[in-house]
Amino acid sequence: MDFGTIIQLSIRNLLRRKARTILSVLSLWFAMSIIIVTKSMMDGTYGMMIENTIERFISEIQLHHPDWVADQQLKYAIDKNHEILSKIEQLEYVDQLSYRIISAGLVSFNDATRGVKIIGINPKTEMKTVNYPNKLVKSEFIHTIQHDFSIIGDELSEKLNVQIGDSLAVISYDKFGTISAIITPIGGILNTGDPLLDEYSIFINHKLAEELTYLDNQINEIAISLTHEDKTNIILKELNKILPENISAQPWYEISPETLQMIAMDKANAIFSLSLLMLIVGFGILNTVYMSIMERTREFGIMQALGVHKKGIFNLVLIELLILISFASVLATASTAPIIYYFDLNPVIFSGEMALAYEEMGIEPVLYFNFNPSPFILANMTVFGITLVLSIFPLNRIRQLNPVESLRMS
Repeated sequence: MDFGTIIQLSIRNLLRRKARTILSVLSLWFAMSIIIVTKSMMDGTYGMMIENTIERFISEIQLHHPDWVADQQLKYAIDKNHEILSKIEQLEYVDQLSYRIISAGLVSFNDATRGVKIIGINPKTEMKTVNYPNKLVKSEFIHTIQHDFSIIGDELSEKLNVQIGDSLAVISYDKFGTISAIITPIGGILNTGDPLLDEYSIFINHKLAEELTYLDNQINEIAISLTHEDKTNIILKELNKILPENISAQPWYEISPETLQMIAMDKANAIFSLSLLMLIVGFGILNTVYMSIMERTREFGIMQALGVHKKGIFNLVLIELLILISFASVLATASTAPIIYYFDLNPVIFSGEMALAYEEMGIEPVLYFNFNPSPFILANMTVFGITLVLSIFPLNRIRQLNPVESLRMS
C-alpha cells in the first residue's frame, strides 16, 4: 500500500470506531493539557522566585572583599576604585551599580531594643537596582532616606512600637572597633514579604552610614543589576578579567542558594507527579492499541489473504496512533494556550491564609504563569515518546500474525 492509501484507511478506521477514538483522544488531551499548564505554572513560579530573590536587595551580582561572605566585618571593606568601577559600568548588559555599607548593630526606642542589620545605601542608585523601594507602606523612598532619615520594615516597627517621625538610636561598631551611635528619625516603613528585611534591617543614607562606621571612601558591597538576568554568567567572566585580587564577584545563586534548592525540590515533586500521570496514560494507550489489534485480528488476516504485507498493516496501525496523538496535540494546544496567555497577563493573587503562608516563606503570594513555547514542546515530545515506546509491544504482535489462524477467528 502506498502512503496515501494508508492515510485514507487510517482515517476511516478511526471514524468507524468513534467511541474508542474519542476516549483515546481525550486521555491524550488530558495528559498534554496537564503537562502544559503545570510546566507553564512552574516556569512562571520559578521565574518569580528568581526575580524576587534578585530584586529583594541581592541583585544579579555582588562585589565584596574575598573574606566578607564568610565573616561580615567592617574591616573587610573595599575601596571605591573609580577606574575599576568605570570599567564595570561600561560592560555590556550592566545596568546599574549601587554601593552599600553594611554593619550589624542595635536599634533602640524607649525601652525596646532589637538587633538589626544596618544598611547604608544611595537612594537614587538603589531604586534602579532592586525593587524593595516600591514596597514602602508609607512615604516615598527617594524622598525618605535623606541625610538623617531612615527606613525600617513593618515587622520591626511593630516590635519597637514606633511610627513615622519617631527617632531611633542606632548603635554599632566602627571600623576601629569602638562603639559608635547615631540618632535617626523614621521616614518610611517597608513591607517586602522578606522577614530578614522587614524585621531585622534598617536602611539609612550612605553618608549617615559613613559617619556611623568611619568608612571613608570605602564600601562593603557593590550590587550590580543587569539588563538581562540570563547574562549573569557572561558578566561574571568579564568581571573576573578586570577585578583585582581584593575584590570578588558572586552571582545571586551563590548568595541565595536556598532559592535554587526550593526550585529543585519543587521540580522533583512536579516531575514525579507528571511521571505517574504519564505512566497511567501510557498504559491506557497500550491497552487501547492492544485491544484494537486483538479485535481486528480477523480483519488483518483478510488483508494478508488479499496480499497486503504485514509491514503495510503495521504502518496502518502506527499511522492511526500518530493521527490520534496529533489530533490530541492540536486540541490540547488550542484549549490551553488562551488560558495560559490570560493568566500570564493576569496572575492569580492569593489572599487569606494562603497569602500568609507564602509571605512567611518570603514568597510573593501570587501564582504566575509563563506563556512561552517550552510547555507545549515538552508536552508533545513527552506524550509522543511515551505513547510510541509503550506501543512497541502491541504493534510488534502484528508481525507475528498468522493469516490462516487470523481468518479462523470470529
